[in-house]
Amino acid sequence: SSIQTILDNHCISCHAGSYGVNLESFSNLMSSNIIVPGDSTNSILWRVVSDNSTYLMPPTYKLDNSSIHKIALWIQFGANE
Repeated sequence: SSIQTILDNHCISCHAGSYGVNLESFSNLMSSNIIVPGDSTNSILWRVVSDNSTYLMPPTYKLDNSSIHKIALWIQFGANE
């Protein structure tokens, strides 16, 4: 629930089906192939929010470190619903 809150507050305005990614629900997130459960460093979601990509998301500011860390841990521990 804390990950979906981060996505809702910072990502949904652009990624609710736009730009090829829909982050509105867990099932949409997992079917988008941007998460590699158990491997945050190879997950596109973590790379773009942590500035480890050519694309920074959100595009106008960086997420706070706490949110980035929560996303990384969630992915590392299997990205469970």
